Amino acid sequence: MSPSDLAQVLSKIKVELPEDTIGFESSEDCAVIPMDGNNFLLQSVDFFTPIVDHPFTFGQIAAANSLSDIYAMGGQPIHALNIAEFPSEDLPLEVLSQILDGGLDIASKAGI
Repeated sequence: MSPSDLAQVLSKIKVELPEDTIGFESSEDCAVIPMDGNNFLLQSVDFFTPIVDHPFTFGQIAAANSLSDIYAMGGQPIHALNIAEFPSEDLPLEVLSQILDGGLDIASKAGI
């Protein structure tokens, strides 16, 4: 989906957000949601096709890319969630395991 198509779809979604919330309308890579006067929840999700041939390395890159959105907003990651679309009919599940292991490697180094 192109950025302009995504913008068109998102422009039709009307939602009331608390003051100081940074959501999808800002085009930031990371949402900022106020929790109380001093704390904010930062959320990011990334999805992209493999850019290297080694599954473990790709998992590391994917995790580092997502974490960088949190760091760029001044946050400290405390939790991670994997998303994956995987062609299990074309590739062995071991490849997905290696991708997830690469992501876990980076998440562990980040303390999560």
